[in-house]
Amino acid sequence: MAAGIEGPDIGRLQREGRLGAVRLEDVSVPRPGQRFAFVMDTAPCDGADELAEGADVLVAESTFADVDADLAAQYRHFTAGQAGALAGRNNVGTLVLTHFSSRYTDVAPLAEQARAQAGSATVVAANDLDRGDVPQARVRALRRRRDLARSLCSFKPGRMREVAGLVEPAVPARAAGTLIGIPGSSSRSV
Repeated sequence: MAAGIEGPDIGRLQREGRLGAVRLEDVSVPRPGQRFAFVMDTAPCDGADELAEGADVLVAESTFADVDADLAAQYRHFTAGQAGALAGRNNVGTLVLTHFSSRYTDVAPLAEQARAQAGSATVVAANDLDRGDVPQARVRALRRRRDLARSLCSFKPGRMREVAGLVEPAVPARAAGTLIGIPGSSSRSV
């Protein structure tokens, strides 16, 4: 409870921006929702990096093994290592690999190639129609947002935790549901 506001009054403050003498910006910190990126059927490019930057979850193709980099370039697809490097250089939280060529009956080695390049990202190899939980927002991202809020707002030291707890995030940690596999997304066609 911040500034004595609780229950339905919190929703009213969020909708109206003011409740009596209390303004929303005086007792809240904006919290952006989670970031999800989908990079599929493309060769490595600047656009892929723009999409992946800071993503909590990145679903990326991993059509070829690193040893088949020439085929990947010819057909304009990512190798497993390139997908991992994309995640690693863009501070991705979880990399979900998909769209594997049918030449690979075991995709575990592709996941290992991605992990070797992915930095701190968690790497998962997905199959058609797999489901998985959307991970919670990452602590380091929340710390960055908290630090940004501190620099933009004039909160009294010590009140940040109380204030930050007033307004719910745009996307609650589990409200986004699950990742749902798309039929054909790992078409194994090349």
